[in-house]
Amino acid sequence: MIKGLREEDLEVVVRISGKLGVGWSFHIVGWLDGVQCNWVRDGVSMMWRSVSWDRETVERYDLNRDNIEMRYEIEEL
Repeated sequence: MIKGLREEDLEVVVRISGKLGVGWSFHIVGWLDGVQCNWVRDGVSMMWRSVSWDRETVERYDLNRDNIEMRYEIEEL
């Protein structure tokens, strides 16, 4: 088990993964007292954090364009 990962965090990770669909690489690391998750595909990274963060949003980074960031509600994905 990953330190800081709670059941309610896992539920959000499943929701985001379902919205994004197949073909994404997934990475999860401990971050502060929770976790940070990244989904990466085709030069795009989607990031979600479980603490110190709006749990209903993800950030999108375009890895090919100097990390331009946009924030999305999970339901918008």
